[in-house]
Amino acid sequence: DYFVVAGLTDTSALLDQEGNRSETKSFGPKAPITDLAVIIKSAGETVPEGYTCVEATPTGLQANLNYGSLKSPELFLCYKRSRDKPPLIDIGVLYEGKEVIKQDCEVIQATPYGRCANVNNSSASSQRIFITFRRALPVRAQNSLAVTDICVIVTSKGETPPHT
Repeated sequence: DYFVVAGLTDTSALLDQEGNRSETKSFGPKAPITDLAVIIKSAGETVPEGYTCVEATPTGLQANLNYGSLKSPELFLCYKRSRDKPPLIDIGVLYEGKEVIKQDCEVIQATPYGRCANVNNSSASSQRIFITFRRALPVRAQNSLAVTDICVIVTSKGETPPHT
């Protein structure tokens, strides 16, 4: 037989408040990603409250979704973690007019500041490209998969997805 008492005492400090935690190190499971946003930094847009911006690729390059384009706006992906609503289970890309979107997919068509979130860096093309995501159902099994991390890779610079 085993007996466990778990919890905080009146004098216990929360881990987030201890100040000795490093943002780059992970202690235990991360909260799932529940929201995504695209911001245009070159237009002065800032990271929405509660969100984290993907600033760099795994090798340290700028994580600009229009990386390498001189005339295109600088777009960055931001995410929010939470346990208060169903997590994201899929992130994708929609080529507008060429694909049919699934019924349960959401499309990020605008930034939080109301600008178009088209991530196509080609000014010569009228093809619009948007980030999409799917959210888990409100009622799901405890062992359901969820998106817990995200990164941007620049394949033209030889980057490959981590953990493959």
